[in-house]
Amino acid sequence: MITLARMADIKEIVDLFQTAKVEMVKAHIRQWNQSYPSYDLIKQDIADNHCYKLVVNGRIVCVATFIEKGDGYWLKRLATVSDCRKCGYASQIYHYLEELAIAKKVVYSYSATHHSNHKMQEFFLKHSFIRGEGYIDKARSEYGLFYVFYKKLEVETDE
Repeated sequence: MITLARMADIKEIVDLFQTAKVEMVKAHIRQWNQSYPSYDLIKQDIADNHCYKLVVNGRIVCVATFIEKGDGYWLKRLATVSDCRKCGYASQIYHYLEELAIAKKVVYSYSATHHSNHKMQEFFLKHSFIRGEGYIDKARSEYGLFYVFYKKLEVETDE
């Protein structure tokens, strides 16, 4: 079941992110670090009703932050528990969030990922995103290039 995360979930979500950070280091993915995403950022995502969770058998197996900004929604901080990586949970949560955006008549879905995060790049391409421009995040300039991915959503117009 996919729902908004609650403050009662924060420990489980923080633990999920901590494990993901360790695995990123092992895979030489320089996207996240010890201070990102932080406890305070995760807490703020939950407080702002931007953090969604997918629960299977009473366990949070996937989380994602979905934030409306400009002409679209930004998918951020998508993570799946390590023993469920090939279960399709990231796709399930993304499809759910995409449907929320379409229901609100939002035209675009966006995300960004580090150039070394090939799994996320493949995920976005699999879900019909287009890779846009690369950029260097000023706060993490030592990490190098990030890519923006975008997808025009199939929104019905009132015309």
